[in-house]
Amino acid sequence: MLLGIKPKIEEVIIDTLADGSHDSLVLLQKVQQKTNATKQGFYRALRVLLNNEIITKNKQFVLLNPLWANRIEKFVERINTISTPKESETLLHLNEGDTMVFRFKSIIDLYLLWNHYFFIFCQKTEGSVLFFNTHNFWTLIRSDIENEMYAWIKNNNKKAYCVIGHDTPLDRTTSDYIKKDYGIELAYENNPSIRETVFPAVFGDYIMSTILDPVTVAAINELYKKYEKLEPSVQDELENIITNMKRSKVTIEKNKKKAEKIRKKLMNYFTFYK
Repeated sequence: MLLGIKPKIEEVIIDTLADGSHDSLVLLQKVQQKTNATKQGFYRALRVLLNNEIITKNKQFVLLNPLWANRIEKFVERINTISTPKESETLLHLNEGDTMVFRFKSIIDLYLLWNHYFFIFCQKTEGSVLFFNTHNFWTLIRSDIENEMYAWIKNNNKKAYCVIGHDTPLDRTTSDYIKKDYGIELAYENNPSIRETVFPAVFGDYIMSTILDPVTVAAINELYKKYEKLEPSVQDELENIITNMKRSKVTIEKNKKKAEKIRKKLMNYFTFYK
């Protein structure tokens, strides 16, 4: 139930109560500001949370059940102290030239795994991170996750650079904000300097690349040529494109020479880089 792709009313209630207890009517108003929940839907969700002992009520006030919150805290602690360190050790002890490959049928599964390893690399490697995207269509798929990633970079003072392989009006619309809002250095190319099906991110000597099939990438290219501004039909067509995606994969490799080659090629757009 928690943190799904499309948050349920229950999740919005929990997120709102994370700031403290609320009068039930105030809570209803806040939830309706974030969702299209009806009054009946809100109270139905409230009953589900009460029956599962996730929340509790004190007269008209609603608050998170501290026992449930404690169980969640312990669960997160297990992830941070056991699961993530083990994966970090595996990733950061790759030998020079070693490669890990993950294959996907769903672009959402790919995106979630990519973000998982992104945070490990950012936390465990020094220096800046460098992204290349033919188009920054990822923000149209899951803007919430994409923006959490950018916010983490900003809040942790991690220097980041991003190069977009094309420079169309829609590219600007879907990418300019990451520099304005999050301070990520941004550059556009007239023609991609990296193969269009490959989207590498470089962390020190490590390269994490998303690789999509040529048909999907060609369809995304046409979408960015077709529209000059962001409108509902853009996301509708993009969803149709990625739903029909044939294959995709993420590769993680440790290759100092290759990482430096990508870095030098892309960082030419940032004259202050040394």
